[in-house]
Amino acid sequence: MNALDIFILVCLAAGVVHGFSTGVIRQVSSVASLLFGFLIALQLMQPVGRVVTDLMGVSEQYAPVVGFIVVFLVFHLAVILLVKFFETVLEVLKLTTVNRAIGSAAGAFKAVLLLGILFMALAYVKVPDARTQASSVLYGPISQALPVTW
Repeated sequence: MNALDIFILVCLAAGVVHGFSTGVIRQVSSVASLLFGFLIALQLMQPVGRVVTDLMGVSEQYAPVVGFIVVFLVFHLAVILLVKFFETVLEVLKLTTVNRAIGSAAGAFKAVLLLGILFMALAYVKVPDARTQASSVLYGPISQALPVTW
């Protein structure tokens, strides 16, 4: 076990703790909100941008940007409200512990994906070096996790 393994373990532990504190519903919804919000905003930015810029009197040049921001924020707000509703339901059903326990696993999964992205990016500048990678117990499995899940 080397310093790279310790770094990986700290990141995984942080993911588990964060996942436990927020719960699986927030963990999954945060990723889904960003991904789907981005995709929906890309599809609707032109028409929404035209409507919003007409109402606000902003130049049509900025319509796509304004439309993207408006759609993304409205979608994200809707997801937040939905999450609040589901968390309330879970509290009523006394399932908050289950939500948090599964949230720990979701947090660890997110940490593995983020570390995989980081390792893919750092591979272009050959960091960490080949010797450190070879002596690491966790580098191989973590660096391969992203292509497997994708």
